[in-house]
Amino acid sequence: MEKPTLTKVVASGLLWSHDSLLLLRRARDFKGIKQGRGLWEPPGGVVEIDETIPETLHREVLEESGISLTTAPTLATVCHYAIADDALIAHRFHILYAVQLPEPESVRLSEEHADYCWIDSAERLTLLNMIPALEDVVRRALVEQGRAIQR
Repeated sequence: MEKPTLTKVVASGLLWSHDSLLLLRRARDFKGIKQGRGLWEPPGGVVEIDETIPETLHREVLEESGISLTTAPTLATVCHYAIADDALIAHRFHILYAVQLPEPESVRLSEEHADYCWIDSAERLTLLNMIPALEDVVRRALVEQGRAIQR
């Protein structure tokens, strides 16, 4: 018998403070599926039926990191991936926005995350356990940021 599937739309922020990008480590599994605990990810979450994607981005970033976005986010990329456990396959469409924070921000984690880091090089990603599609997005963003700094 085939596993049932669940499709989710997720909005996340690639939050930059100077040349470093904020990543959070999950303290628990994704809702509805027994996967996710310990994974690193940009702050963000599932789009609710009654909100726009930018509203989700602002709400989730504030809830998960304590950072209030005051600069306009720019659509960076979209990726998708599947996560499965014994009972379910979750297909997630991930919409990521780049946001340059005007000043260094202090991070206040919610109960959903156990740790955070500011990462400034693609080489450091090899030390973090991430969903491969998100790792690719973050790697490309760090490489692009590095090119922008060198110019």
